[in-house]
Amino acid sequence: MLEEERPLDPRAQKLVELARGSLCQLTEGRRVAGLHALRARRSSRQRIRRVRHATLGVTGALVLAVCVVLAVSSVRHRGAVTSPLTLHVESADLRADGTVEGSGSARPVLRFSDGSDVSLNQGARVRVRSTDEHGARITLEQGEAHVYVVHAQGTHWTFDAGPFVVAVTGTAFSLSWREDARHLDVRLENGTVSVSGPASDAPLALRAGQWLSWRGGERGEVYIRRLDAADEAEAGVGSIEPLAGVQGSEPVALSSGPAAARAVTGGR
Repeated sequence: MLEEERPLDPRAQKLVELARGSLCQLTEGRRVAGLHALRARRSSRQRIRRVRHATLGVTGALVLAVCVVLAVSSVRHRGAVTSPLTLHVESADLRADGTVEGSGSARPVLRFSDGSDVSLNQGARVRVRSTDEHGARITLEQGEAHVYVVHAQGTHWTFDAGPFVVAVTGTAFSLSWREDARHLDVRLENGTVSVSGPASDAPLALRAGQWLSWRGGERGEVYIRRLDAADEAEAGVGSIEPLAGVQGSEPVALSSGPAAARAVTGGR
């Protein structure tokens, strides 16, 4: 049997009667207008939800794109830093031991992947001993070479010539070594280099526009002059006799030993 319906509380009964009275007073137009208003409000809420969802989707896509770009950039940077330089030789062969030699009228050029290059004069011979991500170690065994090294963070190149070592971080210069005469020439066009060897107990720092010449023998004299003095000497205008003193860009003539290092560096 169905449970009998309990009578409503007097207050509840009164509210029901008021509601029924109000509903009965609504006209058909009011009911239609109310229905349209309810539908419009619901549609507006749905549009707001769709806009919010679309905004979140676009923001997420942008964040993802930025993360991808940063990741690719990081991988490329790590690859650039850790990858050793590669080498391409023009007008000559690169032998298995790293030797490149200019024969006949050929003037070989060693081109490295960082944009640096080493050009050999006729008859010159070099040997590429090693390469890494920062530079290369090259020995000039005979003749003259012109070197151009691109400067970048961490760049370090080393050139050996006889008993000398020329350390380079980014510059352009010519390097000449004659084994039979025990004669070294370094002519610096721009940048700086450091020359270590029997010329002095400490490395000699050269600045742009300077020419270092070392002649082996009992005294082992080293000369540091202006670069234009080298051009004059070759043209027969100037003299290459040793000159003493260090005044501005004046030529310097030194003998091997501690005195040479003190004169060039200004030490006491």
